[in-house]
Amino acid sequence: MEFGGRVALVTGTSSGIGQAFGLAGARVAVAARREEEGEQTAALIRDRGTDAFFVKCDVTDPKEVERLVAETVRRYGRLDACCNNAGVLKSSSVVNLDRDDWDQVLDVNLKGMWLYLKYEISQMLIHGT
Repeated sequence: MEFGGRVALVTGTSSGIGQAFGLAGARVAVAARREEEGEQTAALIRDRGTDAFFVKCDVTDPKEVERLVAETVRRYGRLDACCNNAGVLKSSSVVNLDRDDWDQVLDVNLKGMWLYLKYEISQMLIHGT
C-alpha cells in the first residue's frame, strides 16, 4: 500500500511497525511509552527519506493523547491514517491475572484505543480524510 505524502500516526510503535508506514511514503508521528526505542524508530524512518517525529505518550492519559494528535496536525497540517498498536498483555492465563493487572489491560487496550480514536477521527473529519 502506498502512503506517499500522507500523514500517519502510529502508536505503540517502539517495536518498529511505524517503519512500514515510512517505507510506504507516509510522514509518521511515532508514539510510544519507551522513549529510546521510539526515537530510534523515528530516526530509521527519517534515514529512509521520509519525515518522522517521536512523542512519548501514555495512552491512558487524555491530555497526552490530545496533545499528540494536535502536535501531529500542527506539524503536518492534517492526519490521514492511524495505526493504534499500543497494548499490554499481563498474563497468558486469566487465572493468574489479578485485578490491578486486568484494570491496566482495560485502560491501555480498550480505553486507550477509544481515546486515540476520539481525537484522531475528529481531526480526520475536519480535514476530510
